[in-house]
Amino acid sequence: MKKVFRACHIILFFTIIATFPAHSVEMRRDTLCTSINFRQGYSIIDPDFENNRASLQRMTAWLDSLSAGESIIRLVTVRGSASPEGFTPYNRKLSIKRAENIGRHLMASRALPDSIVKAVDSDVDWELLRRMVLESGQEWSEEAAKIIAETPIWIFDKEGKIIDGKKRQLAMLGGGRPWFFMSQHFFPAMRNAGYTIICEHEPAAATYVAETTIDNRSEVTDTAMAIVLPPPQETAMQPAQAAAATVDAGQAPGTRFTALLKTNMLYDAAAVPNIAMEIALGNRWSIEAGWMYAGWKSAGRHRSWRINGGEAGVRFYIKGAPGDNSLLTGHHIGIYGQMLTYDFQFGGEGEIADNWSYGAGIAYGYSLPVARHLNIDFTLGIGYLGGKYKKYHPVDDCDVWDATYTRNWFGPTKVEVALVWYIGGNKARKGGGK
Repeated sequence: MKKVFRACHIILFFTIIATFPAHSVEMRRDTLCTSINFRQGYSIIDPDFENNRASLQRMTAWLDSLSAGESIIRLVTVRGSASPEGFTPYNRKLSIKRAENIGRHLMASRALPDSIVKAVDSDVDWELLRRMVLESGQEWSEEAAKIIAETPIWIFDKEGKIIDGKKRQLAMLGGGRPWFFMSQHFFPAMRNAGYTIICEHEPAAATYVAETTIDNRSEVTDTAMAIVLPPPQETAMQPAQAAAATVDAGQAPGTRFTALLKTNMLYDAAAVPNIAMEIALGNRWSIEAGWMYAGWKSAGRHRSWRINGGEAGVRFYIKGAPGDNSLLTGHHIGIYGQMLTYDFQFGGEGEIADNWSYGAGIAYGYSLPVARHLNIDFTLGIGYLGGKYKKYHPVDDCDVWDATYTRNWFGPTKVEVALVWYIGGNKARKGGGK
């Protein structure tokens, strides 16, 4: 009888509990996304590059809002990307490095545990490139998008040798014009690392639906947001539009102060030490100035090899080197002015210009990139060189003057094979240390 009575009490207890309205705390999950852009070939986060500072500020505001709203950050995923023009294994390594650096930045900025920060598969974002190609509406867009979507990265023959691939077909399409267009307008937008913050919270705290940025596109998340975020300070553009705006503005991606030190190796080989500096003015223009000096002389028969002079000029870069979007590379034309004194004599008749001779001309050249810090610049200048000079010959311990002449020379006045060093490295170029 007691057992039956106890069982009745248990049934009654659960019946009463069941009559109360069910109340449970439902957790909602929200996703916040944005991306950070990188200079070509670099994995270091540069707040001053493109819109990175605003993106980093939004990220900080998000994390502060999460903490204030007692939301729980469950997962942070980071995916890096690179533009496709470099060597494939290097692109993947660079993409991973970018993702790792973003992860470290997120952990350091708000002390996030490394257990929730995950780097997902990072490589060239071909899908992003396909979307930008289709949105551009070029006459070759459909064909290029098909190659991107359907062609493997590498195509092998029966013996395992590489015979074709996605990048080769894109580079050969339309004589290379589409590839050049993509390198100018689309590739800069692919050099990024995007991160996603997933958090959980109670829906009762939700006040507004927040806007987030995914691959620089504005979208509204598909769940109710518990976080009140500050309004964005700028309107995001499509990747293709942002890159095109940069190009149309006449600025190279990441254009900053760029200076080059140069030495003409032909003069160096002739024992005439020389140095010059070139400074970029925007994307295509530059100014340069240089000086040379040699004071060699030998007592026997008064041998001399003396020259003292300088040069200044302006350059316009017509087109960059193939596959390289760096500043101050490729074909260039320019104008220059010269001034010098000299004394040349090798034991016989000599010439000396102890007053300044002057010249000016036009030049054409090509600057070939050979490493992150180095170019080889080939330049030929044609113009006018004029001034008075004297002819003399040595007699005993003296130089005897013969006659004074006026030089009016039209022809080559400048021949240069220069070793060019980018001060601090060319920040737009792939390769080298990070």
